[in-house]
Amino acid sequence: MADATNPYVTADQLVWLIEHIIPNMPPHGPDWMTGMWHNDGVNQSSDATIIKWNLPDIPQPDQATLMAKWKDPAIQTSYAAYTQQQLVPVSIGREQAMIYLMQNDKWQAVLDYVATITNANEKIVANVAINSTSKWNRNSPFLNAAATAIGLTSDQIDQMFIAAAQITI
Repeated sequence: MADATNPYVTADQLVWLIEHIIPNMPPHGPDWMTGMWHNDGVNQSSDATIIKWNLPDIPQPDQATLMAKWKDPAIQTSYAAYTQQQLVPVSIGREQAMIYLMQNDKWQAVLDYVATITNANEKIVANVAINSTSKWNRNSPFLNAAATAIGLTSDQIDQMFIAAAQITI
């Protein structure tokens, strides 16, 4: 995916592409290939290419096929989703989350949601999450239930984690 800083396919992008277009490809590209690209000493100046292929049972894809696949809109969409997911922190500090929610007028909605919980065990979990825990995990069942209850989508939760991680206290 070309961007303003590098219009060429990087070695990491090449590995991702190969892992996604060859069925049953083992993960961890550096174990199965050596890639290379040209540079001017500072900036990459060509697409990454396969220099050495270490998988004798899997035919090496040719460069022209790889570059054509890379330009496929479906591949670009999939790669964009992958890179976006890589930006989302696994966890954020409780205080970062609280400040983010307050700044975005959602904290009261969280408190209102917790007030509606009638199951005693779920209420304890909710109170620990909002009052005692040091971190909120992106995959937390409580967090996801509360976020859904206050109207946040999965993408909005991701954006909350990305933005909240930048809050310094």
